[in-house]
Amino acid sequence: MSNYWTRRKISRRSVLRGAAVGGAGLAGAALIGCGSDDDDSSSSSSSSSSSSSSAAAAAPARGRVINTGIGSGNFAQMDPITGTGGDEHQFLWSVYDNLVRNDQSLTPTKSRSLAENWETPDKTTLVFNLRKGVTFHDGSAFNADELKWHLERARDLEGAVTAQDLGYLENVETIDDYTTKVTLSQPFAPLLRMLGDRPGMVVSRKQVEATDQFQGRNPVGTGAFAFVEELEGDRVVLKANDNYWMEGAPKVDGLVYQFGVDSDQKVNAMLSGDLDIVDNPDPNQLETLEAAGITVAKQPTNAKIRTWLNMNMEPWTNVHLRRALNYAVDRDELNNLVYGGLHTPATTGFFGPALGDTDYDPDFVGFNFDPQRVAAELSLAGYPDGFEYDVNTSNAPLNLAKDELIQAQYAKLGIKRNIIPKVSPDYYMEFWEEQIGAHSSGMSVRPDVWQQIAYIVNANGKSSGVLPGPDDEFRKAIDAAMSAVGEAYDPEDRKKAMSQLNQAYVDSAWGVDYLNSTYTVAMQKNITYTPSAIGKFYFGNGDIAIS
Repeated sequence: MSNYWTRRKISRRSVLRGAAVGGAGLAGAALIGCGSDDDDSSSSSSSSSSSSSSAAAAAPARGRVINTGIGSGNFAQMDPITGTGGDEHQFLWSVYDNLVRNDQSLTPTKSRSLAENWETPDKTTLVFNLRKGVTFHDGSAFNADELKWHLERARDLEGAVTAQDLGYLENVETIDDYTTKVTLSQPFAPLLRMLGDRPGMVVSRKQVEATDQFQGRNPVGTGAFAFVEELEGDRVVLKANDNYWMEGAPKVDGLVYQFGVDSDQKVNAMLSGDLDIVDNPDPNQLETLEAAGITVAKQPTNAKIRTWLNMNMEPWTNVHLRRALNYAVDRDELNNLVYGGLHTPATTGFFGPALGDTDYDPDFVGFNFDPQRVAAELSLAGYPDGFEYDVNTSNAPLNLAKDELIQAQYAKLGIKRNIIPKVSPDYYMEFWEEQIGAHSSGMSVRPDVWQQIAYIVNANGKSSGVLPGPDDEFRKAIDAAMSAVGEAYDPEDRKKAMSQLNQAYVDSAWGVDYLNSTYTVAMQKNITYTPSAIGKFYFGNGDIAIS
């Protein structure tokens, strides 16, 4: 591996140093700018509309830099079109605006979006009226031509993780400077919400063409915060975008993401005051945080704690072994012993209670702990005495506790689970590079749950290398159900299609879902922030403030 992937575990002292230096980095950035020269900055100001110009000219009174810590050792990519890491989203939503931005409940919201209005004349046509006076951090203007270039890149670029999301995007037409018409090859109801994720995060064409490479380490968007610097394995620093189009935003001077802070370190850093806000601290210490006067907010989500399997690598070509794993987990015990009962056992298939009535069926029967079914599946698989396999996992303490308990549960039923702890992102990148057949991590929320499950089951997307071919019986059933959900605009039609998809997903046992995550955020008393149902930090627009 290259030096970039070299990781180190940070100490509490490093958290302190990162917070202090992060402030200094922002001060320097204010003097030298971020990825642009004086001519670009001048161009940015002159091209703004009256509303956007007034917002920039009357710079809001802002709080200081916000310091947070995340578990990852680095962001694998800073380009929304090519990145794969779940932790990247919190950074991406700060640097990039979305064509359609969702609110904290994941509802598309025009006041937060680069499109100030949209309409759907029919089921295969969307027309977007774009916000005027918006500029990228490099001074280039956002308009319909830029949007057309972005959407086509997101669909066509080799290696784009957004290709599966935009698979039905047939044509993008520039009607005028601020009107874009999108034509789909077939009806696809989830698209509008999905534009609130990676596909709709508009990147700077000027930056991409100037570097002739991915945005990877030099991201330029139109978002509330601009990139300042990245110190590998240590931190990423952002500063407030003084030319931001939304009046009164952002409300803080910048953001510092400190890498390598595990769930236990997050608690210590919050108690000492070294960090301002963290998500998913050690769930067994939430009462300790609250007793110290720290605000703890909880948000149920459809995020998954799960194990991913490569169905093209042995022994996972055998569906009975996959099912045995699913029946062998005591999800209630896992939730209570490791997470203090914070989460919800994933026993209703992929679609959990946080999704609401249309997408969640409380009567659906998925996998439950059943030792007799484990024995039956092992026998059908040809392994009546059990079997052995290797699984990569994060070396963070809470993740290890989870995997060690699952290992112990499996051992009682004849399944030997060999845990291989690794730093992030190595433990999951090795899985995607097909070096190992299983990795234990999670699956984060997406604005529409179709997009979330598509990441796991869509053969045209990120998971293509780990899924069986088109002749596989489970592949056919899942593909048909995915199409039915995508074409369902009526809530009742969607509900039926979701039930069909859920059954096909459970039958296939393409992985092991343990728990539906409850998202937790701990913040100092002077922080104002409402957690999003997306289950990640959502700091774009004016969503976070400090008094």
